[in-house]
Amino acid sequence: LVGSEMCIRDRLNASHMGMYTDSPYESKSTYQSMSCGFEMTPDAESGLYRVSHVYKDGPADREWVDVDEGDYVLSIDGKSLKPPDNPWRILNHTVNDRVEVVVSADPKGENKRTSTIKLIGLYDVRRLRYAEWVDANRKKVDALSNGRIGYVHIPAMSGRSLERFKKELTEFRLKEGLVIDVRFNGGGNIDQELIDILERRQFGNWRRRGSTPHRRPWNGFFGRKVVLINERSFSDAEVFPRAFKDLRLGKLVGVPTGGGVIGTGSYRLIDGSVMRTPHVGVYLMDGTNLENWGVRPDVYVENTPEDELAGRDPQLERAVSELLKDLDGGKKASEKDGEKKAPEKSK
Repeated sequence: LVGSEMCIRDRLNASHMGMYTDSPYESKSTYQSMSCGFEMTPDAESGLYRVSHVYKDGPADREWVDVDEGDYVLSIDGKSLKPPDNPWRILNHTVNDRVEVVVSADPKGENKRTSTIKLIGLYDVRRLRYAEWVDANRKKVDALSNGRIGYVHIPAMSGRSLERFKKELTEFRLKEGLVIDVRFNGGGNIDQELIDILERRQFGNWRRRGSTPHRRPWNGFFGRKVVLINERSFSDAEVFPRAFKDLRLGKLVGVPTGGGVIGTGSYRLIDGSVMRTPHVGVYLMDGTNLENWGVRPDVYVENTPEDELAGRDPQLERAVSELLKDLDGGKKASEKDGEKKAPEKSK
């Protein structure tokens, strides 16, 4: 009986297991929260909302839209707006998907400007936030490394992310190092494809007349590499860094992953609900089950809530630091060993 209880407990403890059904208490609303593509914050001095951030490539970031960060928001969709008024009451209940937004650089409303903006849902806002986050990380890595290191983030272990990874890899193919970020990655199943690409070794260079040389194979990266992980690297985003580590492709930087590694399948029941059950285990070469085990980094660095509020990313900074240390150490070693020798002529 004790063995049976342990077996049941282990099965119920599987990370990907779940039961999904429509709740009778769930709201059946058909509308969603909408956004103008910019953020607003209350301004105590003027008693108005001010534009605190305009999302790049969002609906407010257009040539025909005259809204700038720091502007005072006078009205949206013909309705005046002042704190503590809730702007979502206006944005979530519009008749059309386009609204008129009136702003002014002056709190008194002098020289006010009117723009027509097409609303977007919060899913699109998250997409814009993500793009800005990746762009900021890329610029930070470029600045810290003086252009020597590239940065890619893999948001999910999916086919779309794999194609994006291949494309970005060609953009950074001439970089000396690469930071591969799988933080906040919910998983999927492309670990083999990623490892296949990163394991490739260079065997030559091709060069067209009048152009820069490119390495062979062209779809690989042959510089130093680091993978960033955190507690929200999940499932296949744990399998990939563990393989990266075991194959000695580079270091892992961050904090241990959550240990949610198992293959699942879904089954629809007669009442319309869906059950998700595990059926594939993931094991290391020594037989260790990755489920409930997780992946430990080589270099432990924790990002605190204070870091996030201040816009700091110690994990990213340490990843760049580790790469630069490896690059400079490798360069000194090669110079010391006299790596630059003339090739022998074939007879």
